[in-house]
Amino acid sequence: MYTVQSIVIDRPRDEVFAFVADVTNFGQWLHKTIISEACTTPHVVDTTWEQESWSGGIRFKFWNKITVYEPPERFSYHAMTNVTSNYVDVHFTDMGSRTRVDSEWRMEGRTWYLKLLFACIAQQRFIDRMSFESKRHLAGLKKVLEQPAIP
Repeated sequence: MYTVQSIVIDRPRDEVFAFVADVTNFGQWLHKTIISEACTTPHVVDTTWEQESWSGGIRFKFWNKITVYEPPERFSYHAMTNVTSNYVDVHFTDMGSRTRVDSEWRMEGRTWYLKLLFACIAQQRFIDRMSFESKRHLAGLKKVLEQPAIP
């Protein structure tokens, strides 16, 4: 299951990429997310961190690893829970003083039961929820990056 969402942010690409690729910023723009173990290493491929997120009233613990780090064009990571593997791939397109952010989120079940549930019963519900959450995350990113600086 996957969803692809896009948004245009009124900030230069280098600035948007730097903010998104710094995973310690995730809690500022990913809805209901807390970084429970912050990175102390540079943000490069194989950097790991832990986070907690809430969705639909359920708390999820994620173990994450950066899989692609190509400033300022692409940032990807793999986020695992006990029952899902999530692959997030974000592309940044330069539009002068603006940036188009394209985010693809792919989720796979990690257990036979969850795979069956996804395949047979609730696939559309999960896709709708993923789409909703992805739109909310990108809107949060836009809000944080476009807010006026405090003098």
